[in-house]
Amino acid sequence: MAAVQRATEVIWGTLKTDREITFRWLQGFEFAESEPTALHQRRGGPCGIIAPVQGMVLRHLLFPNDDGDAPGNWRSPQDVVDTLVRALTDILVQARPTEDGQVTLANLDAPAEELEKYAKHVSSRDQVVPPESELTAPIAFLEQHIAVMDVDADDAEAFLLSMLNAYNGPFGVLLFVYSLVLTRGPDQVELDQGIAAESLVSTPFGHAKYASVSLTAVWCLRRTPVERARRIFAEFDAAGNGFIEAKQLEALLGRLDIDTSTENVVRLSEEMVSDGIILLPQFLSVLYPNQTASDVPKEFTVYFYNGIAKPGEQISYHRGVARSDSPRDFGQVELMQVLWTKWDPLCVKWDEGKPSIT
Repeated sequence: MAAVQRATEVIWGTLKTDREITFRWLQGFEFAESEPTALHQRRGGPCGIIAPVQGMVLRHLLFPNDDGDAPGNWRSPQDVVDTLVRALTDILVQARPTEDGQVTLANLDAPAEELEKYAKHVSSRDQVVPPESELTAPIAFLEQHIAVMDVDADDAEAFLLSMLNAYNGPFGVLLFVYSLVLTRGPDQVELDQGIAAESLVSTPFGHAKYASVSLTAVWCLRRTPVERARRIFAEFDAAGNGFIEAKQLEALLGRLDIDTSTENVVRLSEEMVSDGIILLPQFLSVLYPNQTASDVPKEFTVYFYNGIAKPGEQISYHRGVARSDSPRDFGQVELMQVLWTKWDPLCVKWDEGKPSIT
C-alpha cells in the first residue's frame, strides 16, 4: 500500500532496516503493575510517543469533568483501559488536518503464532536482537500485515477499543505512530515538522526526536497562544536560561506566524531587547499584554515518573511541591524545562530527592 510505504519513509527514513533500532520500538501500551496509571516503557526509543499518550491519560484521570477536581482514586482507577483508548482517540482526532476529516486506524492482521514470537522477544529480559532467520525485521513484518481503515471521528473510539489487543501487543506503539502519521497525512507531517530531509525517528540511536514529540503533544492539547509561544521560545533557548539572543527574534517570530518584516522586527526589538538579549517574560508581555497574568497558585503538587524502570526498581510517581513564586532551580534544568514552558519561574521540592529523567 503506497500510503503505508510513504508513512514508513517519513517515520523511519534510512532506519527502516536497522534491526537494533526497530526491535527497540516493539512494545505495546501497557500499564505498570506497581503504578496502575503509568505506562511502562521497555527500552529506549519510543519515549517521544509514549510520553504524550501518558500525558493525555493523566489529563483524563485527573480532570474527568474539566472542573479542576482530581478524583481520590486517580492512581488506581477502575477504567484505566477505557482511559487509554480515549487518550489515543483524542490525539488522533486532533491530528486530523481538517475538522471534518476522518481518522485512519492501523491494525495488524497477522498469524497469532507469529505475533507470539515477537511478544516473547519483547517480554524477555535478554532482548538481544534475533537473527533474520528467527524473526523478520519489525517494519517489514508490519508493512506485510498492516490493515488500514478510515473511520469518522465519532466512531474512532469504538473501533480502537475493538483493536485494543493489537495496541497492547508488541506492535502497539508502532501501530499508533502509523495511525497518527496516516491520519495527519505523511506530506503534511513533513510540512508541520520541517523534516523533509529527515525522519521522525532520529539517527544514530533511534529516539523519537522533538519533532515526534510535538507531533503528538501539540495536536492533543488545546494550548493558549501564550503557552504555544513559551514552548517555541524554549526551542530557541536550548540551555533553559530564560532568554535568547536578539538576533534570534526574526526566526522566532516566523515560527509563531508573526509578521517578520524589517519594520516589525525593529519595532519589537526596541520593546524587547535589553543588553543584546530578550528575556522570556518581556517577550511574552510585549506580544500578549492581556494574556500573561498568571492565575497559577503559589503552591501546588506535581508528579513525575520515568517509564523505564531500572533493574531491581519499580515504576512509581515522584511527588513534589511546586512553588510558582520561587526562583528557578538550575540544578535540574532538563527536568524543569518542560514545566518552565508553562510556569516561569518555578521551583519544585521533591519528597524523596530529585528524580532522574534517564
